[in-house]
Amino acid sequence: LGFFKKDIFLLCSDWEFDWEEDGFHYSYFLPKGVVTDIASVPRVLWPIIPPDGDLRGAALIHDDLYHYQGKPPMGRVYKLVGEEWIQIERAWTRNEADKFLSFIMGKAGALKTKRDAVYAGVLAGGWVAWRKKRKELITKTRIDYYLEQFRLRDEAIKGKVRA
Repeated sequence: LGFFKKDIFLLCSDWEFDWEEDGFHYSYFLPKGVVTDIASVPRVLWPIIPPDGDLRGAALIHDDLYHYQGKPPMGRVYKLVGEEWIQIERAWTRNEADKFLSFIMGKAGALKTKRDAVYAGVLAGGWVAWRKKRKELITKTRIDYYLEQFRLRDEAIKGKVRA
């Protein structure tokens, strides 16, 4: 994860999270170039809830779920069927995305008190980001989004991102 600009980070390499649910194995894949604000933790809270460690991976997926309103594009979520990983469509409600954030943090070793504090934060303020992203998705075309992603990647390649 590289620092891009004030409180914005760029995923510098592919990343995935694997978990088991209802007897099945799943994987959430994020390609390099994804931009995140690490769960919007204000800088003033970084000494208590730093945007790294056991929050980082969970925040990456949570931000991605918020960005896509709980409906990530194909190529993000996989299910193990037999010995083969297959792409699946999967949707999360905002509440499910918030609970998934806490679940991933737990898998990363976060203490329950920290998970509860982060969960309380997304319950209190997450609706703002959820509504903002919904409005953006309605008004902004996919082409605009991908052009922005390519611009960010080009800047990263030119050395404007500190890894």
